[in-house]
Amino acid sequence: MPLDNRKIDSVKINNLIQAKDVNALKRQGSYVDVKAILESTLGLKLGVKGWASLHHKLTFLQEAVRHHEDALRNASKSSFSRNKQLLVNSLKLKIKVKNQTELERVVQNLLQYFAEKSFDPNEYFERTKIQNFAASSKLEGMSLPLVDQTQSLDDVLAKYRVAADG
Repeated sequence: MPLDNRKIDSVKINNLIQAKDVNALKRQGSYVDVKAILESTLGLKLGVKGWASLHHKLTFLQEAVRHHEDALRNASKSSFSRNKQLLVNSLKLKIKVKNQTELERVVQNLLQYFAEKSFDPNEYFERTKIQNFAASSKLEGMSLPLVDQTQSLDDVLAKYRVAADG
């Protein structure tokens, strides 16, 4: 399925960006898909060649955007060339934008995904609901193994499907 036809939600992007280590990134999908999703969502090329460099770049961007957040928020008040130079120098990114509008879109994406966020209870619930369910079931005397999140519904159905040979 082409990348353009996929629905990419912000929870998936946040999971990718806030991955604690390389293995957490790998659990989100193939390297090519993960990199393509991030680059298309952010609107820029990350310039990485492997899981380790991808994780390092995401960690660096989090720190750099938070450090330069005020300058990025005021980017629309300066000239195009100055703003582009700020991004290139402070974030160590190769940015291919042709005008101020495209640059502002890239800045907005960076701020949306990398800037400090206030606590979002819905996102926290989605992130912790399975672990919380398993822990509360353990209190009731039931030991539930955590299910692999990467399995699709089709995989589970195929596992338990009975062959219909007549």
